[in-house]
Amino acid sequence: MSTATSDQTSDDGFDQQARNMIHQVASQLVSAAVRNTSVNADTLLGDLASRRVAGVYVTLKRGDTLRGCCGVQGQPMPLGQALAHSAQRTAKEDPRMAPIAEAELPYLDLTVSLLGEPRPIGVKGDERIDAVQVGKHGLRIRMGHHAGLLLPSVARERGWTSRQFLDAVCRKAGLPPGAWRSDQATVELFDGIDFGGPLAVDTALDQQEASVVDETDLSQLVQWIRYNLDAIQTGATPSYYAMNVVDIEVLGVVLQIKCHNENLPHSWLQLVFRDGMPLQSKLFEFTQTAAKSLAGYGPAGDWDVRVAVLSSAIHHGLDSDADLRGMDCQRRAIVVRDAKRVALAYDRRADSQQLLEQALRQQPFRSGNTEVYSVVCDASVGELTVSIGPQAQSQITTRPPAVAGTFYPAKDVEREQIVDECFKGLPEIEKQTVAAAMVPHAGLRFSGRIAADVWRRIELPETVLIIGPKHTRDGVDWAVAPHDFFQISPTAGLPGDAVLAQQLANAVPGMQLDAAAHRREHGSEVQFPILYRLNAKTKVVSVAMQGGSIDELAEAARALANWLRGLEKPPLLVISSDMNHFAEEDETRRRDKLALDMLRANDPAGLLSICAEEDISMCGQIPAALVLLTLKELGKQVDYQQIAYGTSADVSGDRSRVVGYAGVRF
Repeated sequence: MSTATSDQTSDDGFDQQARNMIHQVASQLVSAAVRNTSVNADTLLGDLASRRVAGVYVTLKRGDTLRGCCGVQGQPMPLGQALAHSAQRTAKEDPRMAPIAEAELPYLDLTVSLLGEPRPIGVKGDERIDAVQVGKHGLRIRMGHHAGLLLPSVARERGWTSRQFLDAVCRKAGLPPGAWRSDQATVELFDGIDFGGPLAVDTALDQQEASVVDETDLSQLVQWIRYNLDAIQTGATPSYYAMNVVDIEVLGVVLQIKCHNENLPHSWLQLVFRDGMPLQSKLFEFTQTAAKSLAGYGPAGDWDVRVAVLSSAIHHGLDSDADLRGMDCQRRAIVVRDAKRVALAYDRRADSQQLLEQALRQQPFRSGNTEVYSVVCDASVGELTVSIGPQAQSQITTRPPAVAGTFYPAKDVEREQIVDECFKGLPEIEKQTVAAAMVPHAGLRFSGRIAADVWRRIELPETVLIIGPKHTRDGVDWAVAPHDFFQISPTAGLPGDAVLAQQLANAVPGMQLDAAAHRREHGSEVQFPILYRLNAKTKVVSVAMQGGSIDELAEAARALANWLRGLEKPPLLVISSDMNHFAEEDETRRRDKLALDMLRANDPAGLLSICAEEDISMCGQIPAALVLLTLKELGKQVDYQQIAYGTSADVSGDRSRVVGYAGVRF
């Protein structure tokens, strides 16, 4: 058994033999919880059971993928009691994870963490950084109704500094990074030892995972759905319950219908990884939806109906390094998902890698950011693929304002008054032609003056291309707005260059025309009142971006640069971005300087890296990296000029939780 410990050795009172015993017993407790059997921790531990500890956590991993981590910490308690409680919760009750399945037990590693009593950190502010010893100390923070804990091993495994560890425990508690500096935050240290290795599991595992519905049940469910489709179509009374079929809680269901003379089926999928859903009511709901959406596709009796019932989820990691060992493709389907897409592939003839590739092909998943699961799939057919994801809405339309009345006044007179305030007192300055610019996009009262100070210095061309972040999950990831007019109010707005937008979407891999992604987006819209003041005839092309690796951005930049070279009148490139969000004033300024230094150095890869390493929540870092890469591709030697910088505290006076704003010309 491999062992990892902190720098405590014999002083902790648990020699190697004791640790091996604790690990063995924890493994048995986890296995028993998964199999719904019981073992007695006190009996198995012997004299160790009564040893007093201040806390115990049990962690399960599959490779680098966390599969569960739960425990207790508080007043000293018997080890046997604490270990049994922690193992049960980790195996079955971690609310973040799918419960452990018996089939994955041979592929798990188990670590036990024995914790000391928490004690106050004893210092304030930045002195807390030096008080934390990575690898030795765990952290606990409490502030108001927020509380969070991280084990000593977490910082060591992730290579964090003390500052990053403190920020991470804030995030765990739902607090902004840097909240640990506050005198209102109670920060505590605790010592701990951790040891473990492969889960010690016996060989008496079930070789065949049980079905939750058998072939007879599946056949009857298909017939029940067929009957109800026909009944709803013809106005008859449907049957609300499938007689002689057990109604159980399942993780997911698939309904797939292929209409007469159609090549592709229509599919409905719902899947959760905890808690489940009632099988029959969910299928009846899908049947009602299908009957309504397929009205006009011919008689339901001609339709091919397929059903799958999903249970027992296993998390295999990310698509880039998924551990698929032991997966039974006769019984299991592969499921891949990200924040807004999910795809399932089931094929009894395929191997696990083929299934993974089938699933990934169904939606534009990003490599390294896609979670891979498998589920037991009881299906009425031997092969099934289904996916759900955003569909681009490319029709050219007028875009109504989304944030008028919140980010700026909805009424023309009031809007013009606040725009007046944005420009008030700014000295006259000669306009210049620039390669690119960056402007903030908070409400005009917060960041409008910085944005106005940038815009007023620029000799505006006929068209501006504003590239900003996508703040919602709506629509596709890289969305070009398909709009020929952008309204600010019923009587004001800016023309959109729909032809240029279409050309851009065609030219850059990954970009698509999509109105849905822009429907609630504010990154570009907040600029419109200022642009309207400067030149109401300025044409706008708007892009909203979410996600992307440096390699994907480099490919997009090459295509964008090639497209721009072919234009007689290329648009001005404008990055729409705020800086760090919701840390306190001094910490926000520190983080913003790190990001702005990378912009100054014209280092797009460095920008993405520093934002990740320092947890800088600059929302437009992806658009900024794309623009910097594009300028490099165009061969432009750009000079970074920071026009203005500020934070929301300049307006609100609240320094405890601020957003940073920067205005830049390139």
